[in-house]
Amino acid sequence: MNVLQQAIGLAARAHDGQLRKDGLPYIVHPMHVVSILIECDLLDQEILAAAALHDVFEDCDQVFVAELHAGFPARVVALVEELTHGEGSKLDAFRNMSPDAQTIKMADRLSNLTSMFRTSWSDEKRRHYAADGLEMSRHGSAACSIVSDRLNHFASSCLARLAPT
Repeated sequence: MNVLQQAIGLAARAHDGQLRKDGLPYIVHPMHVVSILIECDLLDQEILAAAALHDVFEDCDQVFVAELHAGFPARVVALVEELTHGEGSKLDAFRNMSPDAQTIKMADRLSNLTSMFRTSWSDEKRRHYAADGLEMSRHGSAACSIVSDRLNHFASSCLARLAPT
């Protein structure tokens, strides 16, 4: 089994029974993040594995965190930790991430933006979240400009949709 298959298996077990705010099974979100990266021609198996596992530290039982530490390459673990343990504001933490972590974080933000209109978030919270996504797209690493461009476009569309009439 390759590292991506292993990561998908752990993510599915770790998020089993969890639901997102839009009511979908939680596993849909990390798989969407992986899908976004693949659509943007990012095929590095360790980056994709970290994308599949990016919420395990935050949202799952410590048993799964221990399994992640024990069963995955150091680079995958380091990326998941980096995505989880940012210092300062979310944008400051983003700016201090490695290019690989920034790429995953932008795909994560894009995935969340696609589902935010199915949540009970206020329009003000949606505007703030989309504006942060736009900032990420402007300050992200050039390592994956396709993800950055997609995030920029979608965040701008969300802000236009939320503009007062």
